[in-house]
Amino acid sequence: MRQVGIFYKRAQLGVIFGFVLIFLLAALVRFVYLDSSPPSLNWDEVSHGYNAYSLMKTGKDQWGKSWPLFNFRAYGDYPMVLNMYLTIPSIKLFGLNEFGIRFPSAILGFLTVIVSYFLGKIIFTSDIISLLFMFLAAISPWMVLPSRAVFQSTVAQFFLVFGITLFFYALRKRKGYFLTLSTLSWAISAYGYHNTRVVSPLLFLVALFIWRREIKILFQKHKFWCISSLVLFAVLTIPQLINLFSWESRARSQWVFLIDQGAINKINELRGKFLGNKFLARLFYNKITYFIPQFIGNFLSYFDPKKLFFEGGDHYQFSTPGFGVLPVLGLPFFYLGLIWVLKKAISGEKESLFILIWLIVGLLPACVTKGKFQVIRASSILPLPQMLIAYGFFVVFNWFKKKSYAKGKLMLIVFIGGCLIDFGRWWVNFHNFYKTYYSWAWQYGYKQIVEFVKKNYGEYDKIVITKKYGEPHEFVLFYWPWEPSYYQQDPRKKWDYHAHWYWVDAFDKFEFWNDWEIKEKLQLKKVGRKKEKLLLVTSPGNWIKGGEILKTVRFLDGEKAFEIVKY
Repeated sequence: MRQVGIFYKRAQLGVIFGFVLIFLLAALVRFVYLDSSPPSLNWDEVSHGYNAYSLMKTGKDQWGKSWPLFNFRAYGDYPMVLNMYLTIPSIKLFGLNEFGIRFPSAILGFLTVIVSYFLGKIIFTSDIISLLFMFLAAISPWMVLPSRAVFQSTVAQFFLVFGITLFFYALRKRKGYFLTLSTLSWAISAYGYHNTRVVSPLLFLVALFIWRREIKILFQKHKFWCISSLVLFAVLTIPQLINLFSWESRARSQWVFLIDQGAINKINELRGKFLGNKFLARLFYNKITYFIPQFIGNFLSYFDPKKLFFEGGDHYQFSTPGFGVLPVLGLPFFYLGLIWVLKKAISGEKESLFILIWLIVGLLPACVTKGKFQVIRASSILPLPQMLIAYGFFVVFNWFKKKSYAKGKLMLIVFIGGCLIDFGRWWVNFHNFYKTYYSWAWQYGYKQIVEFVKKNYGEYDKIVITKKYGEPHEFVLFYWPWEPSYYQQDPRKKWDYHAHWYWVDAFDKFEFWNDWEIKEKLQLKKVGRKKEKLLLVTSPGNWIKGGEILKTVRFLDGEKAFEIVKY
């Protein structure tokens, strides 16, 4: 008995030691160089940051809206508000800078890794699976990269995973207050990201149905907590579901939904080319026959081994080219884990059934939008891929362990070592090659031009900045930083709404011109022949005679990004 006790204590110490190591690793890869990798802030990041700053200073966002409840306008895409509000205390603490606005994503991405351990522990009751699950969540690029920039998905996913984990603990421990905390976190996730507005309530209803008997038993013991949980969820969720039908809430879908004007034009084109009966043309080519193949293709893309383990997605802000979003060694175990969960779900195991439904429901919003394998839109399934790899590995590990303990142990060491090497390759690439050669994807250069313009602001009557790289006004507001009350009340501010977007054309002495219009507008204004002093920030070579280049701003690979010219 004494030897058993000693063995148990050693095993527990090993679990604690492993947990601490993964804890430190997860923190390291999310916070080191957070302000400089990715290499600059993109337009969504500065929008979240400046709107949070504006609310902090004035109680209104940059458009003058007081404390928006569901969405804020931003550029017309109306993001959810949760991340913006979480950014306010971060700005208070760290300032309006790269680290300050990326901190909420980093800390919640890190906490999702920690919660993954407890989720694995409550589902599988195995320290090995739980630690391996936590380890894979800590190092998977799919979870690391979005934790290092401002992504609503990362924030929403923490609250969803935390809510689900607390729900399992409420059932197992039969603690009513766990259910209330679970409900609160689960409902809050719907305020974090467009996708979780749909995914969160659906999964909650699924969970209540699957564990209806357990909920009934819990209700008999903790009526107050159970009733308060349902009331709390309804109070937080019903307004959000109603908001789904608002114009602001649907603004983003006009850009990304599968059936858009382009799809309708394609359907009409195919009908026009059809040589048979018009009725048959409508039967063969319509919204349903277009939607279903596109939906199925999108769904299957999230199980494509090339995308998952070798190539990643096509959007360079969401995944690094030439690298998968999951560890390469996890490939066979991912599909084995998926098959094993499917088998257990069919046999009636409730946890496996819920995992399978979570996987399907979590992918639905991504599948009804344009583009295959959009890793951020599919983030509602995280950290399930890492869980499936851990579970699949555990099945094989147990088989080897029964044959030979030494072989099982060696397999575990090789797998962990191989995953670390694979992650090390990605990490080095991310902070070197990717950062250097894909700085353009992060709209690098705006900070440098704003710093130059700010120093020379008093010398010019007008400052013109190209719109080529997207939304220059927001970068000026953020990096200056511009006093929000002045911007909100600026009589010289000019903007208009078209193509489902709010375009800011001027404020103060700044004007923002389309890149292709710059030469023509300069000719019309006859710059150089008037006393007005003009500073032009434009794309390379996009200016007329009479100007003098003051500064060239380059991307990190040495290519020219901006030229600053005075007239």
